Amino acid sequence: MNALKTLKRSPMALDIYFWLTYRMSYLSRDTVIPWPLLQGQFGADYAQNAHGQRNFKINFLKQLKKVHVLYGAAKVGEVENGLLLKPSPPHIAKRQVPMLEGKRRKSEGPSAAEILSATTLASSDFLLQTETYEKARRAAPGLDIYALEQDWREWIAKTGKLPDTPDGAFIGFCKRKAKQHGKN
Repeated sequence: MNALKTLKRSPMALDIYFWLTYRMSYLSRDTVIPWPLLQGQFGADYAQNAHGQRNFKINFLKQLKKVHVLYGAAKVGEVENGLLLKPSPPHIAKRQVPMLEGKRRKSEGPSAAEILSATTLASSDFLLQTETYEKARRAAPGLDIYALEQDWREWIAKTGKLPDTPDGAFIGFCKRKAKQHGKN
């Protein structure tokens, strides 16, 4: 709530705060997010030329400084081709996942499906590459790929089917959803 109150007059700073908080919650290795991808997500109203990209970058970094005041533990910085994110402690503590359906005796413990369901969303086995999001946008034009990612992760948790190649599986999922919505 403190972050909301502090950043309430800056929609971009709020967006960056929520995005950074989420990304840092599962980041397991250094990752560079290219400026064009950041502009696509946070600055769609900026011109798609060198002048617009420069203005976006300046404003983004200005808003990022505001966010960094609140979330100082975030290891993030500008590099030549984008924004470098390094694994950092989460700003918001992770919640305990409640026991899933049904009661069990203490001696039984959770089932394999319950463990999978509780850990899949945070599992480092399912970190997607930055390029995968761009491919997903092309595979499912007009659809919210982050909402699709959430649906995909929930489907994995529900079915217990672990993909051998998460990036390819996610893009395939996006293609199927686009076809269902008549977007492809």
